[in-house]
Amino acid sequence: MSKSDNLLRLEHVSKNFDLKGRGEVNAVRDVSLTVKSGEIVGIVGESGCGKSTLARLITCIEPVTCGQIFFDVREISSFRGKELRAYRKQVQMIFQDPSNVFSPRMKIGTFLMEPWRNFEHTSRPEAMRLAVEALKNVNLDEDYLKKYPHQLSGGELQRISIARAVALHPKLLICDEATSALDVSTQSQIINLLKDNHKKSEYSILMISHDLALAENFCDRIAVMYLGSIVEILPGRGLRKNARHPYTKALLDSVFSVHGDPEKKIRILTGEPPSPVNVPAGCAFCGRCPYGDSKCERETPQLKNIDFQHQVACHKEELPR
Repeated sequence: MSKSDNLLRLEHVSKNFDLKGRGEVNAVRDVSLTVKSGEIVGIVGESGCGKSTLARLITCIEPVTCGQIFFDVREISSFRGKELRAYRKQVQMIFQDPSNVFSPRMKIGTFLMEPWRNFEHTSRPEAMRLAVEALKNVNLDEDYLKKYPHQLSGGELQRISIARAVALHPKLLICDEATSALDVSTQSQIINLLKDNHKKSEYSILMISHDLALAENFCDRIAVMYLGSIVEILPGRGLRKNARHPYTKALLDSVFSVHGDPEKKIRILTGEPPSPVNVPAGCAFCGRCPYGDSKCERETPQLKNIDFQHQVACHKEELPR
């Protein structure tokens, strides 16, 4: 696939946060990733591994420390003014806690009308008509336009967040733990809503989650992050069968499954992850890996192709399945 076939392309992207004389937090380290038009890509990993920071870099909320991010072939770091405004219209984000997105003094109707009023200078009556359509698109009626955020449940607020995010037909939708603050039944409703909207509009989705089962069932490809780096990229379907990196397998082994062997013990990783402050050379997972050796301590492994759409960052040539 040529570079021009990708909607989003990250090349060796890193982000460090200065601790003012106490070193730097290496939040994202040398990440390279692509997202094709219409593709759903998941980014999974434990809390603090850099998933949300990566989303903030893609949306230009934070600047990259080094590396490049391309959107529709154009490098985004130079975007200013009208270019940045046009970019943010095409890249929308749904956040983890919907209650933090809404102004408590703003009615839902005003909140929903903002994209058309701000980006397309639509008249108020037309924006109101479009807001009603947006609500219907997420299975809510127009009575919600007159309500305030505190009058709605978390699931209803997240539905409205989705309605607003897809209102201007973005090319990329970033879901940053969009279901983790919701109960299980509401999570399922939100995921089905995202699936239905994706089928209609065919935008790309970057799904950030720590829920491996969700990623496996929802995503075309999955990127696994550990301490700021991507250690494995593989197809979503067959995640459990095809995972090869020791960290990916450890993540999967830590998840309880009602369909699994009840006698099987959950494998717990030993050791502690390195500090993200001035990460040492070598493989960051080496100290917790059952296959780590002196080469792993010295050299940082790079992603390499082992199968179709499957890359692993590991020095071991023959990893057990």
